[in-house]
Amino acid sequence: MSEYLKRISCIEQDKDQRAALYAEGSQVMIAGPGTGKTYLLTTKAAKLLLEEKIKYPQKLVCITFSRELANKLIKEFQELGVYDPERMYVGTIHAFCIAEIIIPATNLLPIGSVPQLFRIASQQEIQNALSSSLKSQGKKFPSKKKDAKNVQSNLDKFRRLHYKPDNQTEFESHFPEVDGYSLNSLADLNWAKFARDYHEYLLKSSPSSLDFVEVEMLSLRILKEYPQLATTLAAAYPWWFIDEYQDLSPLFHRMVCSLLEARQISVFAIGDPNQCIYEELQGSKPANIHELAQVTGNQVIKLRTNYRSPQKIIDFSEKILDNDNDYQSSTQNVGAIEANEIRVSIIQDRINEIITENKASKIAILASSRSMLETLIHKLEQISDLDITSDKNPEFTSNTELLGWLQQLAQWCSGAEKVYFYELLSFWHAFLGTDQSENMSERFEAERSLFTALWSQRDASMPLSTWLERVKNTILTSDRLSRYKHQRPDDVKELGELIKVVNDPLKLQSKTVGWFGKKESNIFLTTFHSSKGLQFDTTIVIDLDSLWDSPPNPNLKNRIAYVAVSRAKEKLYVLILKKRKFAKKIEQMPSSIVTYR
Repeated sequence: MSEYLKRISCIEQDKDQRAALYAEGSQVMIAGPGTGKTYLLTTKAAKLLLEEKIKYPQKLVCITFSRELANKLIKEFQELGVYDPERMYVGTIHAFCIAEIIIPATNLLPIGSVPQLFRIASQQEIQNALSSSLKSQGKKFPSKKKDAKNVQSNLDKFRRLHYKPDNQTEFESHFPEVDGYSLNSLADLNWAKFARDYHEYLLKSSPSSLDFVEVEMLSLRILKEYPQLATTLAAAYPWWFIDEYQDLSPLFHRMVCSLLEARQISVFAIGDPNQCIYEELQGSKPANIHELAQVTGNQVIKLRTNYRSPQKIIDFSEKILDNDNDYQSSTQNVGAIEANEIRVSIIQDRINEIITENKASKIAILASSRSMLETLIHKLEQISDLDITSDKNPEFTSNTELLGWLQQLAQWCSGAEKVYFYELLSFWHAFLGTDQSENMSERFEAERSLFTALWSQRDASMPLSTWLERVKNTILTSDRLSRYKHQRPDDVKELGELIKVVNDPLKLQSKTVGWFGKKESNIFLTTFHSSKGLQFDTTIVIDLDSLWDSPPNPNLKNRIAYVAVSRAKEKLYVLILKKRKFAKKIEQMPSSIVTYR
């Protein structure tokens, strides 16, 4: 039996999933942790393709908020046997907006309507724009990294929440609710003027620079101002599948609702308001998914069966959230939860004990801050027999597409079974500029050159410094990087920083290609935020009470904690360093749920 038919058979056993699978037209689902939302979304998309409800040359679009989740969706479609870029677009909001809205607009609209040439703004350009725009109001850009990040985050949130697409330089509010440094040091700032000055600073560069919020703003304005382009987009993509809807930008939410109100597209959206954890960072709102449901005119379907966790862990998670969602476990496994009050000095010892007790398990170690994780990584790596990875290495950043692709190359060269050569080609063509070429011989030659360059480097034990040097000489050559730098300066900067630490004897000089490409291990370290969408046999959650309160978003802290504790499939360990809100709540829970020590 094919994977698709197996899934159909499984979904038909769950009345809520079955209702969503066979629903006609647009549908919104509320799906809590472990309820199979990605499984359902990809199967529904496959169903429409296989039943030819979407006819070539039309495509469906499947959108999520991160490259990691987009890659996960592609893997799901591959398992179903339906992944075909000619039939579907799978990617992030920003990649879709650039490829399918902004670039077509530059070719179709009158000159001056949108930037004809543009690039993604570098972090340095963004900081210069922030500094200049603050200076125009007599303010100084903060020198501390944390404060600078707060100003940028609040400006991004302001633009997403208050942008008026009928006038690209106007905003609905002059004094938004802000937090942190922005609240304490920029109390009298005119945020609308700040946003306008920032916008104009980036656009006056040559070519014009767009940050990711500007990409969203520009896309919304294009579709609002030029309805013929909205009609064309909807004709090309009549079905939109949207994962993790609660965390998408408010601007993208307005775009989707606008197209739906005009009855131009159908939407299949899945999310969970209780897992809306980017409200403080980008203005995402838990209520957006309910607003979307109102626009569709259809009743929300709630997926109630949790296929991940025992009932004990579900009940514990809901008590942390302070909200009873009535989710029911499908497993008979009892599960185990243990909460330990410990001193900071013995965190490492307790983690070692838990790892020893659960050697056969996939273990996650979750913390609220990167600094805590970096300390743990360095200590755990000193234990030679532990199989460890983290989502971000403390020695280098990997936030850009180029570094993500480079790690994919390393996976392929290491012989990783889950990375196939054709998966490397999409970015390669975009990097070379052959992605828009209709010359098939040119595209084939580009693919052949990549394969030839990589084939001789298929050795997981090769020193990473040697491998990177060969990649630079044959693939990421200086002339290619120079051209790419004009489009994505931060990508090239990040590559340079990686090469520097790889050649440092005190840092990564001893590492291999296999280490660099490694994505899976028995022990995985990440933050509360980044754990969303993941699951592990055993989860160790460190110091829930280190989460900061967010006065503008009073329930946000509970939602982040809920995401962290709901990752566990079998066992959950909560390490308590401060006896505050969550610790006191856990201590009062019955012993039938948690063992408190």
